[in-house]
Amino acid sequence: MHDGECGRWSLPGGHIRADEDPAQAVLRLVETQTGVTVQIVESETFTLPAARMLAAPFAVIETEADDTEVGAHRHIDMPYVCRPVDTAEVAASRSHDYRWAPIASLDAITTSSGLSALVAVAARRASLDPQPVAGAVVA
Repeated sequence: MHDGECGRWSLPGGHIRADEDPAQAVLRLVETQTGVTVQIVESETFTLPAARMLAAPFAVIETEADDTEVGAHRHIDMPYVCRPVDTAEVAASRSHDYRWAPIASLDAITTSSGLSALVAVAARRASLDPQPVAGAVVA
């Protein structure tokens, strides 16, 4: 999504609601912010018969933050690797606040610190083919 205040692109995001887990939040936030339905690309996981297993984020990133609403605080991001369910939905979206960008082009876009490296590593780990049709929601 494009952050007008900071003048840079970053990933879609927001807060987890009390009635959802982090993976459900990601699916909701991406669809709400971009109009595109996505699915989480998961690494091989294990299951426990007596437990509900949640999709794991690609990483857990902690940074120090300070803003006028909350003040100084620790900010935790949990990025997930996702892909669109329907690529026609991506092409049909009319939102000007986001765009799909080829992974190779992220270095040329003003993004959040480290975003292009994060996306490149996530794509390799998920075995995504970094061709122009593949990309990241640059938010």
